[in-house]
Amino acid sequence: MIYEEKTNCKTLFAFLSVILLFLLFAPVMLPVRELFSNEGFYLAAASEIQHFPPLMKAQGEAYFGGYPLYPLFVHLLTEAGIPAIHALRLIPCLALFTLSVIIFFTLWKVKDLTAGMVGISVLLINFVTIEKFSEGTPVLLGALEIFSVWILWFTLGIWRSNWKLAWGLSFLLLGLTFYTIGVTGLILACFPMLFHRR
Repeated sequence: MIYEEKTNCKTLFAFLSVILLFLLFAPVMLPVRELFSNEGFYLAAASEIQHFPPLMKAQGEAYFGGYPLYPLFVHLLTEAGIPAIHALRLIPCLALFTLSVIIFFTLWKVKDLTAGMVGISVLLINFVTIEKFSEGTPVLLGALEIFSVWILWFTLGIWRSNWKLAWGLSFLLLGLTFYTIGVTGLILACFPMLFHRR
């Protein structure tokens, strides 16, 4: 008989995860640092964007180098009363938080609690995340949408064989991904599906 040590640390793991997320996200809410050039562009675009059609404008001129979903979200948050700089930096933080929760519960369900903790640690403590989550850019929102396309496709399509719902929701999220980060998001979302076994 093999001895297996049982630990009952679920509440401790959840508490440490919340503390880690708070420590990572708290400095973002301090608007003490200056805007990066991309943040200035998205802030100007968010102040001039219309609800429908969401046409990107910068200084009164139509601009075709960006995608309108992120500035539209920033605009909606500023209309709800959140200061513009906070709204600009809050969306990447919420996207990273949502992505980490999805990864944690996916790995916890597939393997165990330790796998969930390792997955969330790998996501939160790497140089790209530390660099990008404090910038007001749509990078992490696009990453959340790409990962959501993958999860929906493999969960609904491959595991549950509900292909109609998998196709419909995947195409909806692919459209949102395109409106967030453009063709790059479509390529990154569709690339793993090329290796799917037929």
